[in-house]
Amino acid sequence: MFTPNTSEDAVENLIDKSLLETDHEGSYWLHPLVREFAYDDLENKIEVHEIAMQYYLSLSLPEERTSKEDIQPLIEAHFHACRAEDYNKALNIIIDNKLHEDLDRWGNSRTLIDLYLDLLPKDHFSDTSLLDNPQSHSAVLGNLGSAYFNMGQVEKAVEYYENALVIAKEIGDRWGEGNHLGNLGNAYLNVGQVGKAIEYFQKALAILKEIDDRRGEGSVLGNLGNAYRNMGQVEKAIDYYEQALVISKEIGDRRGEGNALVSLGNAYSYLGQVEKAIEYYQKALVISKEIGDRQGEETGLGNLGSAYSYLGQVEKAIKYYQKALVISKEIGDRRGEGS
Repeated sequence: MFTPNTSEDAVENLIDKSLLETDHEGSYWLHPLVREFAYDDLENKIEVHEIAMQYYLSLSLPEERTSKEDIQPLIEAHFHACRAEDYNKALNIIIDNKLHEDLDRWGNSRTLIDLYLDLLPKDHFSDTSLLDNPQSHSAVLGNLGSAYFNMGQVEKAVEYYENALVIAKEIGDRWGEGNHLGNLGNAYLNVGQVGKAIEYFQKALAILKEIDDRRGEGSVLGNLGNAYRNMGQVEKAIDYYEQALVISKEIGDRRGEGNALVSLGNAYSYLGQVEKAIEYYQKALVISKEIGDRQGEETGLGNLGSAYSYLGQVEKAIKYYQKALVISKEIGDRRGEGS
């Protein structure tokens, strides 16, 4: 750090030698190579990272968070907590500040993967854990699975879900078990193994009802609807979607409500009732925009594009597809870009 007492000549000399860099607005930083040597020379690196973590945690954040940039100080704090080998603190930074919910809603799956990978040993599926609580370790593996799933890496997602499920069963974590089963069902549904998916969904639903997890129950009901729609049993699918919609409204789960509306739109589109489908898609899109759900917004725009294309309104369809593609590229959704 440089103070007003620092020799201006010395500073200029360092800049001339490219050892110090500046934005010419009063901020200075060391050249990366110099910074690396300086870091290597430190005797207590852990203490330095602890100080850095506390510094970033002390920074104020915008009241309304709308993008990754708004939570960058927390991401930096997480990085330094891991480098200080305080992995439990790093996980708490994610949990206490709802980083998973925000990054997931904004479609920043790659960032989520980086955050969670830092909490695992080199062998991600070994018996050792960097975290004190095995339930936390199971949750981290499951969350990594979901992030990989959202990136379109379904096989990798299954690997993480299965390892998370093993731990949840071993420690009697019923909530974790139910959620991991549901996620596995979703993954198998995604690769066309519908019968296997339904088995997982039914097991998950039984557990989530047993522990009275209404949000989880609504999510699995929606996924069961997807499975039956894929089998051509659309009326049965609609029944599941409507059950999911009722639960979402009852508990105030806006994202779940949006998902159920999209699913109902898909079902009516399948039945050829495209105008009715568009009504559901529009309602879902309003919710996605309202809660900042970028992935949901992308899906809604794409569905509207497909609906208007079916109706022969090609120009309108193209506009929706283009909007969906912009969001898909922004959030790195390879599945959306390829659709």
